Amino acid sequence: MPTLANVRTRVDNWLTARWPVVQTRQAVYFAAHGRYWQGLRTATVEPKHLTTAYADAKQDLLATKPTDQLESWLDMLAEIDNLAIPAVLIMDVYNGPLRHGYVATVITRYKGVVYSRSQNVGGEAWRTVDWHVVEVGTP
Repeated sequence: MPTLANVRTRVDNWLTARWPVVQTRQAVYFAAHGRYWQGLRTATVEPKHLTTAYADAKQDLLATKPTDQLESWLDMLAEIDNLAIPAVLIMDVYNGPLRHGYVATVITRYKGVVYSRSQNVGGEAWRTVDWHVVEVGTP
């Protein structure tokens, strides 16, 4: 039975394995467009990890894209299509006083509680946030 620590580690490991690819593709996108790529929420509902099993799930919103951008998750990370992913993914972008940057956020659910963490790339280090409770609900 997975514990909350197991679920967090599973999500972190999943993201860590793909992070170099994300950074490379963001750099290429920035060079071509003068801004980083934004990825909307990858799933309607976050995976509901329970005490009996992991709940890695195929994401249902991978083809969605912001109205001011032509690329979706499938265009930027086609290899995640049809994968069972342990968390919802979001890629936010910013252009602030410390220049351009992006923030990858993962969101998952364990025993009815929604947890999230974010990793910033860019000048605004405060945007990196460790695991924390986002919402307390029912399992």
